[in-house]
Amino acid sequence: MENEQAKGKNPKKRPHGSWPRGAWKERIKARSRSLGLQVESIKRDSEALRNDQKFLDSLDIVKKEAESAADHHSWFIRAPLLERAWANLRAAEVALIPYMSDNEIAGQSITVLAKAQRHLVSDDLRLKELSERIEYIRSGKIGPTDRTLLATTLEAAYEAEDMEIARIRSLRNILWSATLCVTFGVVGFVVYMWYNPVDLSLCFRSEAASQSVRGEGGRDIVIACPSNEYRARSEADLPAEAASSHDSASVAIAGLAGAALTVVAAIRRLSGTSSPYALPTAAAALKFPTGALTAIVGILLLHGGFVPGLSALDTRAQLLAWAVVFGSAQHLATRLIDIRAEKTLMQAGKAGVPRSTKQDDGVA
Repeated sequence: MENEQAKGKNPKKRPHGSWPRGAWKERIKARSRSLGLQVESIKRDSEALRNDQKFLDSLDIVKKEAESAADHHSWFIRAPLLERAWANLRAAEVALIPYMSDNEIAGQSITVLAKAQRHLVSDDLRLKELSERIEYIRSGKIGPTDRTLLATTLEAAYEAEDMEIARIRSLRNILWSATLCVTFGVVGFVVYMWYNPVDLSLCFRSEAASQSVRGEGGRDIVIACPSNEYRARSEADLPAEAASSHDSASVAIAGLAGAALTVVAAIRRLSGTSSPYALPTAAAALKFPTGALTAIVGILLLHGGFVPGLSALDTRAQLLAWAVVFGSAQHLATRLIDIRAEKTLMQAGKAGVPRSTKQDDGVA
């Protein structure tokens, strides 16, 4: 009976909440547990909180919402779940401030000030007022409006942090969208050329490539294509006639190889980020399809005689070598994106500039 039950079970199916969680999900679970301990600590000293059952029930709902988001295993709605979880937990932390004792307020005040200094601009009125009141609050001289000041300042700091994360997420989404668009364009071109290789031939004709076979007129005539080399039977043979379905794919692969070199070089300058959105990864991913695209366009420009002196490549090896070079050349454009990504990450958590002089260069 046990064997039959075991056979009837689906070993791939896991119960809800048992799926492996990423680091950001574990942080949410840990933050939720920490919030629960904080509530229990405040309840011991706050009769108002113990008697406010409606508020306690709301806190339980907030915790369950956050943990539910952490337990969800859908990759496609990861960002909304992440932001919903953090929004719920932060709202609960702000709502607990009025119930804290004087000692707890004195201890939390410096944390709130540090958070505000990191995410709010220096001329924010709440930050200025809290900076003036911080010594009184820490010494226990808590005024009637200090709790409200702490709550509103912390809420504003969280909102500013959310906006910083939103800018990172927006740029990440733009980069992935661009990567998909360029990839579709390259794949579409390769597929078209697979069935119509003659339309945009990537083959070159050389008149001094081989010493063993002679064409008409006593000249060596070789047609070099990305996927192969052909010895022409006569001077009337056109390079387009030797074009193969594999030519465009060969150039694209060579361009990918060139792009991979620039990605390896870019990794050398990368540093880790605490952002939940892998912005450096999105910037690096864009280099690959862009490298394939620049390789194809570059070979087409050479074929059209756009670069003087490079309109005729002697061998297939030279042709592919130039494709690798053009694939690496995409870094001239994508490095600007790398700089923008690094700047966006560095600006997160570094407000401190008066609102009147701060430049808003975030991505909408």
